[in-house]
Amino acid sequence: MVQNRHPKRALLTIAGLMLTAPAMAQQSDSFKLAGELSVGAMADSDVGIADLDQSTSEGDIAALVGAKLEATFKPVSRVTLRGGYELNDTRYQDFSEFNLQTHRLSADAELELGATRTGVLYNYVDARLDDEGYLGFQQVSPYVSHLFGDKLMLRGAYARSERDFNIDPQRDSTSDEVQVDAFFLLDGTKRYFSVGAKGGRTEADDETLSYDNAAVKGRYIHTADIMSRDVKLRAGADFERRDYQAPLPVVDEARRDDTFGASTGVIIPLTGPVSLDAGYEFRSRSSNLADADYEEHLGTVQLKVAF
Repeated sequence: MVQNRHPKRALLTIAGLMLTAPAMAQQSDSFKLAGELSVGAMADSDVGIADLDQSTSEGDIAALVGAKLEATFKPVSRVTLRGGYELNDTRYQDFSEFNLQTHRLSADAELELGATRTGVLYNYVDARLDDEGYLGFQQVSPYVSHLFGDKLMLRGAYARSERDFNIDPQRDSTSDEVQVDAFFLLDGTKRYFSVGAKGGRTEADDETLSYDNAAVKGRYIHTADIMSRDVKLRAGADFERRDYQAPLPVVDEARRDDTFGASTGVIIPLTGPVSLDAGYEFRSRSSNLADADYEEHLGTVQLKVAF
């Protein structure tokens, strides 16, 4: 079994961030730097990798380590530039072959024109499975949003994505999607709900893995004053249908997946920059391909430190 070396690197990275955070915290009107460190645990009822159609049908617990860093720069009043890095590391107790570490780099350039904002967002993700190269993902997404009064914001985006699977090149693919979201601001960002829809096409090197997709989602955020603390509650649900383009030899018909997910959680401030984040997620995928059919429950508890 491969020895887990990357958790040490992750912990060293986080320790370095903790030591340098006070120096980096120097802010100005045009430049801001913010970050977050987290550590916690997860209970997973069905360990697997959905993107690879792999499921063990067995549960396990995992240690979670994370770090985020985001810089915001305003060279002029109407232009905002953002850059960020995020690390997430999941280490299972028994199923170490499903240990997953992801590194995400992001960049965003945004122009403000009154109540309208337009920009381009770029994401790059490098994922490692059991300490080996697993997935490279990059996405470019131009977007535009408009605030109507102080109660409604609409956002539209187009996303072009590329996925390179190191361990299964036949799954390499490109995707084109269009997404629309509506945010209903009941009390600014303290209390709001959002609904969204997206659709597109993914073309894979293996035509049996190419598909058309359509999805809808909804989310509610509520910040409540509980014992003089701003406790943030969240709840959400989503549904996606994928219609694959070519018949599968094993079932003699094209694959079809229906995936439903629901989640809830709470963030409780503890002291200073420290908070407790607890969440639960349910995900179910119904598919005519037996290997892709699964049901999963996830529970997480994390301590987070913001700077």
